[in-house]
Amino acid sequence: GVPLAMLAISRVLDKEGYEVKIISRFVSENSEEEVLAEAADSICLGISAMTGFQLKDGLSIAQKVRRKYPKLPIVWGGWHPSILPEETVRDKNVDIVVVGPGDLTFPALVKTLMSGKNLKEVPNIVYKKGKRVVFTSVKPLTVEELNSLPPLPYHLIDVEKSIHGTEYGDRTIPYISSYGCPFRCGFCVESIVNKRRWLAFSAKRVVNEWANLVKKYKADSIAVYDSNFFVDQKRTFDICEGLLKKKIKIKWGNANGRVGQLIKYEPKVWQAMEKSGCSMILTGAESGSQEALDLIEKDMDVEEIVEFTRLCHKYHIKILYSFLVGLPWSQNPGENRKYIDGEYRSTLSLIDSLLKVSNRNRYTYYVFLPYPGAALYDRAVKLGLKAPKSLQGWSQYLMSPED
Repeated sequence: GVPLAMLAISRVLDKEGYEVKIISRFVSENSEEEVLAEAADSICLGISAMTGFQLKDGLSIAQKVRRKYPKLPIVWGGWHPSILPEETVRDKNVDIVVVGPGDLTFPALVKTLMSGKNLKEVPNIVYKKGKRVVFTSVKPLTVEELNSLPPLPYHLIDVEKSIHGTEYGDRTIPYISSYGCPFRCGFCVESIVNKRRWLAFSAKRVVNEWANLVKKYKADSIAVYDSNFFVDQKRTFDICEGLLKKKIKIKWGNANGRVGQLIKYEPKVWQAMEKSGCSMILTGAESGSQEALDLIEKDMDVEEIVEFTRLCHKYHIKILYSFLVGLPWSQNPGENRKYIDGEYRSTLSLIDSLLKVSNRNRYTYYVFLPYPGAALYDRAVKLGLKAPKSLQGWSQYLMSPED
């Protein structure tokens, strides 16, 4: 995999001539040794992590770096630190937390650390001053700032090691064209981290960058890792038209979209999507139970999932559905079991009817895990979920056996 988050926070620094070293489990032979060697004369060590395994990994590396270079500032960012910045920064292996997208925050922080100026001047960070935790000002990224950023510096990693085959290509390169999502699904922390704002690169920029990836790395396909790629129908259409005008031969897939939005797309947009190489859409169908969809605040009807499936079938686009089971319904275990049994049956029955529409789609089914910061997590805590209280605790979160 390509460490997209690391590339995003490196683009400004790379363009300005800073030496950035990206080390990732996926592309390094021995990531820990590499980090320790590179840290010797660095300005700081940056760690990006989601709850669970990535925290465990990050903490293990941070401890080793701390022992060997006690003065080196250790900066954490990514989903988990952005959701629980104060709890994160209190860990002895964390000095500073970058909250939210770090594209501009991280470069500003690096320059401040280098010049020895006051950290208070850097917006969107949380840091320790003795025993005190300091929150600096909040300055959200704007769409103008986003579009003036340099392209992702793929040259900082070994791209050949990161290119892989997918269902729609032999040389697929990952890419992100937007940040955030304007919706409010109860299991999701997007709304906490990006405050339900959606910031997107312009269609023209996306087309140019894809053309460049085809030319430079001989990519035959793009995996789109946006939280919600299809928010703006006009932008989607302009991207497809741009690809067709430039005669860019490519397949693109994995793009995440909401059923309710996509069924409202005009036929000409669907046609442009098909012609320009849209091969697979990922959608959170979540459940066949309307009651479950309402608890999640998905703002969607079960029937719309069927309609969406018909549309994708008509335009020869594969669907990757994501379903979940096991929502926090009640404090009463018996009642919970009854509800979960209902979720399970409704979903299997929905999948059965979707298979009658098309048999070329793919289905994933997850057990619901309350993610800190999300609305359903708060509900689960009220119903008795014992949540970790430290970074160390959260690093074990996905591994603890179900109570």
